[in-house]
Amino acid sequence: MTWLNIIVQGALLGGFYALFAIGLSMSFGIMRLVNIAHGDLIVLSAYVALVATWYTGFDPFLSLVIVLPVMFGLGYLLQRGLLNQTLSGGLLPPLPAPSPPSRGEREGPAPQAWEGEVG
Repeated sequence: MTWLNIIVQGALLGGFYALFAIGLSMSFGIMRLVNIAHGDLIVLSAYVALVATWYTGFDPFLSLVIVLPVMFGLGYLLQRGLLNQTLSGGLLPPLPAPSPPSRGEREGPAPQAWEGEVG
């Protein structure tokens, strides 16, 4: 039974990586921009939802009333301010622009802010 589990888990993980690669290649093929900062924006929106739930006492699903406009505005500003500017510079400039800010997340402000909360 362990071998069957290993084979199934390997196939599922390989399929996940294949879907991720297809999505990135389609994104680069259509938009000429690979935005790999989406994961960081998702984590940031989860933190915003958590903080909104703490401070307002709302239900987590009701906190979406706060989170969605805030994250929409941040995404819009990121697209208009950074990504559209790099697309006008040719083929290679868009590649490093949307690199995720989490590359330094072990030393950044998020671990210090949540240091006492995660145990």
